[in-house]
This record gives sequence, structure tokens and C-alpha cells, in this order.
Amino acid sequence: MRLRRLCFAAAAITVAIALTGCPGNGNDTPVTPTGVTLTPGDYTFVAGTGGEVRFAHTVAPQVAPQAVVWSVTPETAGVTLANDGLLTVAATVPATTTLTVRAAAVGHPAVYDEATVTVTAADVTPATLALYPEIYTFVVGIGGTLDFEAEVGPTGAPQAVVWSVTPETAGVTLDDGLLTVAASVPATTLTVRAAAAGHPTVYDEATVTVTADPATPTSVSLNPEDYTFVAGVGGARRFYPTVYPIDALQYVEWDFYPETAGVTLDDGLLTVAATVPATTTLTITATAVGHDNVYGTATVYVVPPPPASIAITPEDHTFLAGTGGSVQFEAGVGPAGASQAVVWDFYPETAGVTLVDGLLTVAGTVPATTTLTITATAVGHDNVYGTATVYVVPTAAFPITFAALSGMDPITVPHPIRLVGYQNRDIAIEDPALYEADSIRWMIGTRLLDAFGDYGETITLDERVHGNREGAHSVTVVATDLDGVTWSQLITFTVVR
Repeated sequence: MRLRRLCFAAAAITVAIALTGCPGNGNDTPVTPTGVTLTPGDYTFVAGTGGEVRFAHTVAPQVAPQAVVWSVTPETAGVTLANDGLLTVAATVPATTTLTVRAAAVGHPAVYDEATVTVTAADVTPATLALYPEIYTFVVGIGGTLDFEAEVGPTGAPQAVVWSVTPETAGVTLDDGLLTVAASVPATTLTVRAAAAGHPTVYDEATVTVTADPATPTSVSLNPEDYTFVAGVGGARRFYPTVYPIDALQYVEWDFYPETAGVTLDDGLLTVAATVPATTTLTITATAVGHDNVYGTATVYVVPPPPASIAITPEDHTFLAGTGGSVQFEAGVGPAGASQAVVWDFYPETAGVTLVDGLLTVAGTVPATTTLTITATAVGHDNVYGTATVYVVPTAAFPITFAALSGMDPITVPHPIRLVGYQNRDIAIEDPALYEADSIRWMIGTRLLDAFGDYGETITLDERVHGNREGAHSVTVVATDLDGVTWSQLITFTVVR
């Protein structure tokens, strides 16, 4: 909460002050928070879906300031926590992520509560399976081993598979994807199958040739043919070669170009460091051993991370009706390295209001009580956007409303206060019968400063009503703007025992 909003709340604070500052009851001293409670205590999101949850908080005791400082750790791309407790987790946040949300009492960082948020894998049914390599060749009298790899889709599906090789052949074994062919195995053709565990109809097969006379390589293909890494994240990907015809030896030599810091290629496993810049393009080559003119290629791209969040600065702004003006909004797209291109818009459509490249202009003719919402949306990502709020307010009113107060002595009673305030106001409060002006200002600064919300929001405070304060009371609110213009409003209320 920014200071310019807090000054709006001063008029409403007078009500709370008039009720709580009774001589001898100790309320002249700010109440120290002793505990914070978060609701819900923990929460779970599903990877690939994401979502949002709003955490509520309560500071104990009830009469202590209710303002808290929000934080979420560790810092994670696609995760945002607003200052009202709204946690947003993008669909891109990976499974197994664990977050800690903390709400700490303002000015008392050791008084806090935490909630645990987990991102779990969805309960995904296997639907596809890809087996690598697709073909391979052994030479009679030499034999050898080959480690197959199986990928079960879609993303998040269990990766457990059941292996088999046919026909059953002496000297041939298959153990968890590792195929061993003894030198004694005669010329034959084998079929290796990997099926998703519990889903025998979801499978893929590879062909293994054992030959005494390998064919001459004529071409090479790579799987995948292209792949994309995200700058700032990096990762690794194995490429699988196939040398044709299928009874040719499957031996290849690997290379890539251009030579790039942070990139390595080891027996088909390409590793790209997070430091490799976006817009990098690599070409992977696999060349048949002894046949330099027989090779296959794959293309690798390093791209900027996708936009996950947008923060608009300033978060809000206020214009005076009859005056108008302009303000330049800036949009910051996260995570770092993401494209900063955004599309600006506002609603509702209002005569006298324009928005061009974040520059909002409000004519003096725009009526008071107008509220505008500014949006900045990531280009090509309509679900990634940020908002700011703009208010057009009157220049000569300071309305405050609150409910009747009643109760036994002492009793905790709610009195909802609707705040309508103005930017850049310096507010003083006078009620000589109850307080000296300095005391009131001190109470505003340390007692209830952070107890109020945004412009136009209805706030409920719990304060004690004491018997020696029943009856009619009045407080005069005096506000002075930056130009030295002063106006006042008389606030009256009644406390019933």
C-alpha cells in the first residue's frame, strides 16, 4: 500500500481513534501483533493447468493492525503473488515445484505465518510411446550391446515400460532396454518392443538386423529433426541417428556448428547451458563412419522464454475532474529475457480518454467518479496481462460513511468505513475534546496507518467501544491540498451502550 493511499484513510481513522483512545485503557499505545494466521494453510496446483488462489490472513489480537507483507519463495518463473494475497501459478510451472507463501505483520517480520503450495503432476494416461533408435545393425561374429530409450506421452504420463524381443534367440537378451547380441548369433532380424506399463496397446517397436555383410550407407536421418531450448533455462536433448539401408552399420560421428560457448555434444546428447543467448541457431550433424558424404542434420533453436507475468508501473493514478492530465505507464514482462512487447488497452471506453503506447491522457471533461482499468497484454499471449487502475475524483468533497455503533462495555464491534479520497492530500484531524492534534497524527502514523485498503474499497475494522464513550460524538476532518486550499467535513456518530 502506497503512502498516497494511506493519507486518504486518515478521515476514516478518526472514527477508530475516537473510540479506542479512552484514558486509562491502554489504547494510546499501539497494539503489538502476536500472531498471523493464513487461510488456506496449504494448496496444490496441477502442472500444465496452473491457476490462482487468494490467501486470507488474520493478525492477532483483533485490535492489532491487520496489515501484512506478502512474499513467496523460491522465486519461480510463472509465479506471482499480489499484495492482496492472490497467488497465480502459470501452467508452465513444472511438477515437483514447492513454494512457500508468507504473510508477516508490518513492522514485525518475526510475526508471520506460512502456507505450502505444491505443483504436482497430473494423473495422465499413457497415449503414445516412441522408441529410440528405430533401427540398428550388428555384425555376425562381433555382436555388441545397444541401450534403447522409450518416451511415453503425453507429458506427465508415467514412464514405466515393459520390454520384449522376438523371436526368442540364443545369445540375445534384453534387460530394461539394454539389448545384448552375442558374437555367436547368426544372421537374423529381431523386433524390440516397449509397451507402456499397464497399457499393452500403447507401444513402439524397433528393428535390429544381425548380418554378416553390412550394406553400404546411403543416407542418415536424425530424430528429432529439430528441437527448441529456452534461453535462461537451457537443458539437454538426445538425438537418435538412423543409417539407411536398415542393414547398414549404424555407426556415426557427431558434430555441430557454429561452435558456441555453453553448448556440448556427446554421442548424440546435446547440452545447452542457460547462458546461451536467444536467437541462437545450431545445426547438428551425424555422419556415417567412413562415409563423409553420407550424413543427416537436425536444427536446434534457442528462443526467448515465453511471457508469464506483467507488472504495470504505476499500479494506479488519480486525476482531478475538471483538470485532467496525462501519465506514462510502463509494462515489465517477466521472466527476464522474455519479449517486452505488449498491447495497451483500457476500459470502459470513455470520451476524452486516450491511451497510446502506455501514455494515458484524461481530458478535464471526464466526469468525476470515473474509474478506468488499464491493461497491458503480452503480444501473442492473450492470457498474460497486467492491470492498473485510474480514478477521476471530484475536487471539493470528502464523504465518509459508517454504520451505527452499539454494544456492551467493553465489546468488539465492526464499523465498516467506505473510503473516498484524493491523491497528494495532506490531511490533519481536529477534535480538541478527545485528543491533541499531535497525538492523533502519531496514532495515524503508527497505530492504524496500514489498516485500510484501496480507493473505494469497503473496509471493516474491529475496535472496542467503552462505556465512558457512549453518546454522541463529532469529529471535524480538515484537509489541505498541495495548493493550500482547505476544506472540512463534520463527522458525527453515536455509541450506544
